[in-house]
Amino acid sequence: TQIGGLTSTQLGAISSTNISLLSNTQIGALTTTQIKGLTASQMAGLTSTNIAALADTQVGALSSTQLAGMTPTGFSNLDATQVATLNATQIKGLTAAQLKGLTSTDIGELADTQIGALSAAQIGSLSTTSFSALNATQVAVLSATQIKGMSTDQIKALTTTDVGELATTQIAALTTAQLNALSTTNLSALS
Repeated sequence: TQIGGLTSTQLGAISSTNISLLSNTQIGALTTTQIKGLTASQMAGLTSTNIAALADTQVGALSSTQLAGMTPTGFSNLDATQVATLNATQIKGLTAAQLKGLTSTDIGELADTQIGALSAAQIGSLSTTSFSALNATQVAVLSATQIKGMSTDQIKALTTTDVGELATTQIAALTTAQLNALSTTNLSALS
């Protein structure tokens, strides 16, 4: 518990190399106040197992800058429960490379507010496999701007249930290329 005696300022002064030497137990013992003291470069220095060992409350305490500092590999070690703790500001700060590392389970755990926080570019960066994990409720919360950010492969990944849940404003946002990417089954799902 000696690690608990360090202030966030002291932790922030430790080199990234030395931060990466902390054990999972030591990382887990850090308070949310201490976690807030870590720099983006220190976050990049955390090992994948360190990141996986973070408690949900610790992940929730990270700033968008700290999250952006995580390597894509490190970020991909957050489990679905940890990802579910991210707020809209944290979600907006994620890089395309980090988003590509999200698993289908991670995507399925995202709340509507988290989906709504993604930019069009972030939506477009999701792999087709990850994108296809969105359920109809999640697809229904996409804004017209987010819809425009979808790739034709993502459009092809929509299920008939997803398409059936699209609002008229979402349908109106589809580009010609996106409309042409809809399957005949999906086109027939439009009411």
